[in-house]
Amino acid sequence: MTVVMLAISPLVPVQALSMEQPLLVVQSASGKPGEEAIVQVLLREPAQLKTLRFKLRYDPFLLELNESNVRQGGDVGAGWLYASKVEPDQGTVHIGAVSTKGFLTNQDAVIATLSFGIRAQAKAGPARVTIETVEAYYDVAKPAPIQTSSGRIDIMSTTSPVNMPILKGESVIEVDEASRTVHLVQHVRAHNGTVETVITLSDMRRLIDEAKKLALTSHASSKITVRIEAVVSAEEMVKKAVVTLHTGILEELVSLQGIQVLLATPLGQIALDHEAWHSISKQASGDLRLQLEQIASRSVLDALVHDSGRIDAKGWPAYGFEMTSDSGAITSLMGGEMTVMLSYERTDNEHPSKIVAYVLDEAGQWRLVKGHYLDEAGSFWLLLSNMSPIKMGYVDIQFLDVSEGDWFHDAAAFLGARGITDGVGEQRFAPYATVTRGQFIKLLLDAYGIMPRGSGDNFEDAGNTWYSGYLASAKQLQLSDGVGHNRFAPEKPISRQEMFTLAYRMLQQLEELPALQDDGPLKFKDDYALAPWAEEAVTYLAAAGVVTGDGQNVKPQGLSSRAELAQFVYRLLRS
Repeated sequence: MTVVMLAISPLVPVQALSMEQPLLVVQSASGKPGEEAIVQVLLREPAQLKTLRFKLRYDPFLLELNESNVRQGGDVGAGWLYASKVEPDQGTVHIGAVSTKGFLTNQDAVIATLSFGIRAQAKAGPARVTIETVEAYYDVAKPAPIQTSSGRIDIMSTTSPVNMPILKGESVIEVDEASRTVHLVQHVRAHNGTVETVITLSDMRRLIDEAKKLALTSHASSKITVRIEAVVSAEEMVKKAVVTLHTGILEELVSLQGIQVLLATPLGQIALDHEAWHSISKQASGDLRLQLEQIASRSVLDALVHDSGRIDAKGWPAYGFEMTSDSGAITSLMGGEMTVMLSYERTDNEHPSKIVAYVLDEAGQWRLVKGHYLDEAGSFWLLLSNMSPIKMGYVDIQFLDVSEGDWFHDAAAFLGARGITDGVGEQRFAPYATVTRGQFIKLLLDAYGIMPRGSGDNFEDAGNTWYSGYLASAKQLQLSDGVGHNRFAPEKPISRQEMFTLAYRMLQQLEELPALQDDGPLKFKDDYALAPWAEEAVTYLAAAGVVTGDGQNVKPQGLSSRAELAQFVYRLLRS
């Protein structure tokens, strides 16, 4: 099945809309090997702050920085004592600023500007510039609580342009054989916070022709990407991104085979599968306009409250989506799906597993949506079936028996933040407790949004208890056949191979199996211990990177612990 994607690249980071305390921000930048990338350090909500000291860390194998490339910010000028020290061998920068008067307003203040050289040997990908330590004071005796938000430099691939680079508003095509990508870059300016990209039919056909040429030089199974990107200056604030596809392009997209198309603007990413494009082509006529807009939180809903009351939604960004053509608005994808990546540079105080997103459903209620934060991309990934407003949030769930250093910490935090598990009570997760078949099927159905059913066909041993409705759903949706003789054995501890097989068969039925990876399946030393009925499931999930065992053994007949269950479902939901 051909997948056609619309991607909106995170060139301009989007921060939360309001802050209650100072926030030190390293702005992200981009560049190619051999070029310079200019990074600014900003202080938000700085009023009355008189002293600021912090240390930045970067990778000296990817980035180069000298003392002369660190410049004092324009907002710490007269009346400020300013100092900086670069340790190039260690990849650290120390910066300090002190004043007797301090900052007099709450306007964003530029503290420093750093010109990093991107080393010639650097490969494409993100190079983090992190805030390692920070101290701030309102006066000598009054330290200031301060949040931090680290940044990154996106190292771009070196490419060979098909055409010479041209002026703003025009386009240049570049071919990157290493990543099997054809780029069309439009340099545009924001007008009153709005950026618009216009794609003509001739532009699209040129890109597809170049992609087909690239496909001839690539491996037969390699996917070719066409990326259309709107680039704005780093200082331009973008609140609305509009992509216009001229008449005739929809027909080209619906007929594509083996090529995915990415459209890029500064606010996030949108990806539509083939069913969605087919649905849109039936509803649209003439030009198609897609709009993504960052909107004030309270214009969507005055408050957002998680069932547990642990949601902190104040100040988090919200987004609206619109799709229109000459024949009117398109609100439903009619069975198709849209993948969205919203740009958000998290603060260092925010754990990525606890960042969540909500969608406004047809009943006007906020509903948790499947998704997760991608730290390396500085974006939140989520899946939608219609053009609904989205609001991000943060659920700071804490389990007393789970610490930051535990290998299952991220999984427990991820499932807890989404209400998939609340632990076993009294803020305990019980990571080493064994799991029953009933507990497993409940958690798996909750993870995929399948509601328990109160009536209808069920297993003989379903009883009348907390898991009864979940067993009814599993049977009626043909997600599980149980253990035979119309029984499920919900109180029996579940083995690892049972856990993998139940999940595999359920996701196969739901058509939600994770994609296979190029590296091929892992080979386990104890494959011989697998039951014949579990071989297909374990082989597939290992090839998808979801089942890894301990690197050598998969221990198929061992009983599953709650920590192992959480890690398995966490990998499934992020695959």
